Amino acid sequence: MNMRKLILAAFVSAALAGCTSVENAVSVATSAAVPATTAMVAANSFDAIESVATGYLQLPLCVTGGALTCRTQSASKAIVPAIRSGRAARNAIEGLLCSGSPCSPNQTIPAASYNTIAAAITSLDAVYAQYNIAAVTK
Repeated sequence: MNMRKLILAAFVSAALAGCTSVENAVSVATSAAVPATTAMVAANSFDAIESVATGYLQLPLCVTGGALTCRTQSASKAIVPAIRSGRAARNAIEGLLCSGSPCSPNQTIPAASYNTIAAAITSLDAVYAQYNIAAVTK
């Protein structure tokens, strides 16, 4: 069951990563605020990709003659800062969502939070590609 969730998380993350057009991405990156829906999609995408990283970090470190499925120290060093910055941005986004009552359909989130979470997603995608990391289980 755990493996299914991680595979689904990886799939959702990959699917959501391609959701925006180049024009929309440039528009979002250069504005002072982004629509709350755009920020929430990024936060959900981060949640999916973070679950893969969490599973990877729970593996034992690779050693000669050790477990067949293991994590490398260099990949771990690249993953941890991306996870930390992504979590901080996700928490900021979620804290700002509907902070006023009732929720406004035109609510915006500071672009800095969106850009931070987008950078974390990009970093994790690059690490996953570089180290050939896919969904893992305990």
